[in-house]
Amino acid sequence: MSAWRSPELEARLGGPLDQQGVTLAALERLVAGAEPEGEQLDYKQPGAYARTTGARPEWTREQEFAKDVCALANQRGGLIVIGIRDADEQAAELTPVDGSVEAFHALDQRLRLALANNAAPLPAIDTFPVPVSDFHYCAVVVVPPSPRAPHAVVAEPGRRLALRYPARDGAATRWLNEAEVAARYEGRVTNEAATDLRIAKAVGAGTEALRRGQGLWTYVAVSPEFAAPVRVDAAFIDESHRWLGSNSGQSPFASFYTGSCRPIAGPGCVTFTSPAWREGDEDTDPREVYLALYADGSAFVALALEPVQARTSGVGENTLVDSLIALTATAVSWTVSRSGAWGGAVLQAGLAQSEADNGVLTPPLPLLSAAFGIVKRQRRTRMLTRDPAVRIPVDLGAVRGVQDHLAITWQAASAMFQHFGLPEATQLTADGALRPWQWTDKHRRQVEEWAAERAIPAVR
Repeated sequence: MSAWRSPELEARLGGPLDQQGVTLAALERLVAGAEPEGEQLDYKQPGAYARTTGARPEWTREQEFAKDVCALANQRGGLIVIGIRDADEQAAELTPVDGSVEAFHALDQRLRLALANNAAPLPAIDTFPVPVSDFHYCAVVVVPPSPRAPHAVVAEPGRRLALRYPARDGAATRWLNEAEVAARYEGRVTNEAATDLRIAKAVGAGTEALRRGQGLWTYVAVSPEFAAPVRVDAAFIDESHRWLGSNSGQSPFASFYTGSCRPIAGPGCVTFTSPAWREGDEDTDPREVYLALYADGSAFVALALEPVQARTSGVGENTLVDSLIALTATAVSWTVSRSGAWGGAVLQAGLAQSEADNGVLTPPLPLLSAAFGIVKRQRRTRMLTRDPAVRIPVDLGAVRGVQDHLAITWQAASAMFQHFGLPEATQLTADGALRPWQWTDKHRRQVEEWAAERAIPAVR
């Protein structure tokens, strides 16, 4: 899983910015082609960040590492490759680090400590080794462009504590002046507002589309802090369709099926829904499932719960949780695939009724539970008179697997249940474990098997 997506660097390296893409063959191509350094690529010799020993100088190698990382984070992001010698700022020779790949972990820990001690605020990085032989490796540091810029290096000119703000300038590094630092602080605030605007736009367009459907829908929308480059063309449509075929979210009830969905281009996105099967249906009208996958990494995904005509009492709590599991996994996975597994994102979940007038639910919506085959309104809950919506922050860097998706779902589902008057979603735990006994008797075994297949803890 790439920590960060950069089309420019991926093109230069021939693959994603992870161990599957940044291989020994890729590094050898950089050397063979005398690939130049630049604003996003920095070559370092193995001793460049060696531990500072003896009397502390005014500028240490640990500060140098923090400077190089912050310089990339304050601009467009990039890679630091430790183990390539440059000549006239061009890759000239592989000079790998002595030691086995296992020794990389000690180097990684030391570099991360150097960054934590010498940079403020702490920028995000991803690191991994590229084996060269049994006793040599190159080390790669992936530095995404930071929505929390500007990042400063803690310096001590004349032994007085100061903050200095570096930025990559071509193949060199310079220090930002006061006006540039102020502009980046303003950009930090602007970026937060832009994230809110992107998710509001995705939710607005998505819920507007659901009005062309029928019945009650649950939806999840996600937008990353740092938007991916936007380009919607035939290649993007094909890529999105292939991605959906292998990455749509799963749930214990297997309620989210996208195999028959076909792509339709939209403004800045591609949309999917189930095929029309009745005469007079529009191909773009939402049916059963609806997805809008945006080129900037945002997503809006929705699942029909029940048509209004068939819904005589309300929404089942287990059905709601199950739907949110599938939708959350799909939306978050799309964002990670476009923007990378780093930084933050905003997630919004909610219910939308196609026939609702300005969000007013008619009739009011109760939350249902089932015990011993009897479906009834959940005790001590309130009826909803308006479409509920909740927002939570998501740390994309902490999303590594199914259990992490379930932990995010617990947050979203609990916030939704609080609209009904319940404190949390008891079918899940805060750390993403499942509680099969909180599901109905009919589905308990199914939930247990689903958890076991994915190595998800099942607790009481």
